[in-house]
Amino acid sequence: MTCAHLSEVRPVQPRTDGCEECLEQGLQWVELRLCLTCGHVGCCNASSGRHAQAHYHATGHPLVRAFRTAHDWAYCFADSVYVDTETIDQAIQAALHHASRTRYQNQAPYFRFL
Repeated sequence: MTCAHLSEVRPVQPRTDGCEECLEQGLQWVELRLCLTCGHVGCCNASSGRHAQAHYHATGHPLVRAFRTAHDWAYCFADSVYVDTETIDQAIQAALHHASRTRYQNQAPYFRFL
């Protein structure tokens, strides 16, 4: 099975260094997941809060990537499938390219008058 949500991948920056909700609530986490749509950092399902999956249910942002771990993998909650990280990296590059083209197209033309 493949992931049908790669168009939702964005070039994100992590919003925190730890699980956002666990940091607010003073909880501990096992591992972290980075939302590839908005940069939310949530804890894994082995953690008591399961905040990465809760973030998916609250926002519909389907793709996460392992964060601050020796392992590099990605997962789509919507499709219940692991996604190859090379595919994720390509989706990030496509999003960067699209954002760059959109910015360029939205700029007013530059005219130089002599």
